[in-house]
Amino acid sequence: MTVQRTGRRQGWIAGFFALMLVALMVPGGTATAAGAVPSSYIMANMPVYAQQWNLTCEYAATSAATLYYGKQISESTFINDIGFDANPNKGFRGRLSGGWGGTGDYGIYPAPILGVLQNRGFGHSYIFRLDTVLLKYELSQNHPIVIWTVGTWGTAPRYEAEAEDGSYLLVPYEHAVTAYGYDETGVYIMDVAHGSKYRVGWDTFMRSWGNLDGMALAVIP
Repeated sequence: MTVQRTGRRQGWIAGFFALMLVALMVPGGTATAAGAVPSSYIMANMPVYAQQWNLTCEYAATSAATLYYGKQISESTFINDIGFDANPNKGFRGRLSGGWGGTGDYGIYPAPILGVLQNRGFGHSYIFRLDTVLLKYELSQNHPIVIWTVGTWGTAPRYEAEAEDGSYLLVPYEHAVTAYGYDETGVYIMDVAHGSKYRVGWDTFMRSWGNLDGMALAVIP
């Protein structure tokens, strides 16, 4: 496997246009096929949960979302059901207790997690990317969303790893959190890194979320 840094200009041109598309939707209310999405909504009783291993934020954020429904899937269940793979689109990349911030000991992306959810009672869960309409709509329906982002809430270099079966994205300081609400000023986050809740401003949220290609997982029974 080889890892190369993607061109910042090329990557961020695509990211810029994606952000421009969603900018029209933030932060006001939005009309969807299902009806009007309110300009603000905060889910009540979102549990606070902290990850059990140093790099299992993705499993922990999803576990917290399932705990919201009173049907928690543990981090250990995700670990055992999914396994490990150099490609985070297929399995957990690296060691669970490795150091945070690099691309060797890393984490996992939504697709393998979605498979476990659908096999364990969360059959309406789905993946979407950089879509504030879906983000707002699902949160307003009391469906927590797992968000992939840069854990510093800044930006980080983007690398493309080459493998025999294709390429995949790696971003230093990759992290996952659980979104549970929004208003005109930002998005409400439950962060499993330290088991806390806080709000992130829309500009910061969109920039950091977009750095991970806007990966998101709606957790729905």
